[in-house]
Amino acid sequence: MKINPKQINGNWRAGRALDIHSTSSHPQIEGYHTNRTEMGEMVYQVKYQNDRSKIALIAELPQNMYENNFRLMDTLYSLTLRR
Repeated sequence: MKINPKQINGNWRAGRALDIHSTSSHPQIEGYHTNRTEMGEMVYQVKYQNDRSKIALIAELPQNMYENNFRLMDTLYSLTLRR
């Protein structure tokens, strides 16, 4: 799944969002037509369609993101030691 992490500011030390939820929304006769990101669609399915199968997928994303960042930091550190 494609995500686009962003830093968010607020009344906390640090905050991150995995992605925005919608890219556009247009009123229609019955409600709205909303274009969502992949993350936004998964959250929508959990919240409004009661699709609990998406919860584990959403929960794994921050862990994978931080594990990948730590691997990158380890690689960069290893490269600096070689010089």
